Amino acid sequence: MRILHWNDGYYPHIGGTELLVRSLCHVQQAAGHHVTVVGRSLPDCPAEEEIDNIPVWRRPVPEERLIQQPGLLSQQVKACAAFKRRFQPDVIHIHGSHMAGWLHLLTREAVSCPTILSLHAPIRLPAPVQRRLLMGVEAVAAVSASMKQQFAPLLEAHRTGSSCSQRPVLSRHLPRPPPTAVHRPVPGAHRARERF
Repeated sequence: MRILHWNDGYYPHIGGTELLVRSLCHVQQAAGHHVTVVGRSLPDCPAEEEIDNIPVWRRPVPEERLIQQPGLLSQQVKACAAFKRRFQPDVIHIHGSHMAGWLHLLTREAVSCPTILSLHAPIRLPAPVQRRLLMGVEAVAAVSASMKQQFAPLLEAHRTGSSCSQRPVLSRHLPRPPPTAVHRPVPGAHRARERF
């Protein structure tokens, strides 16, 4: 299976979502799946690279420039749609619902495949875009019980009387991945924190 992880960020930017996506990619690769991560453009990072044996494609226009120069949005949408067509995923897993979710909506017609939305944090999109995103996925996964509880009213409101009434809402707790060279703690850092 070809799995496209559609994310707001990825290495070398490190956070909880990036660690979770990395862990999922390794588990899926071990099961024989072909995975790729799409992340935001970062300074000094190539457009395509392999990090920790995971292929990564970065959207070409930094999000900050999209806000400052909205005309660049069509360039971003065309590039994202072209990448989706090139990769030909069997499933798209959206992590987060900020720029990644919005760009997925704008490029949804590029490929036809099931989509999963993982809720990692509050949705920072206008309400109509939130509704379109929630209505346009086959499954919604909350990464913690608190995220599931926080999103429950929003999900229930969108389920009532809609075509997504049978869509599952999942809550899974994934174990913390073992550290790799990419995100090992700096020796002595805990001592520096104790001083403050």
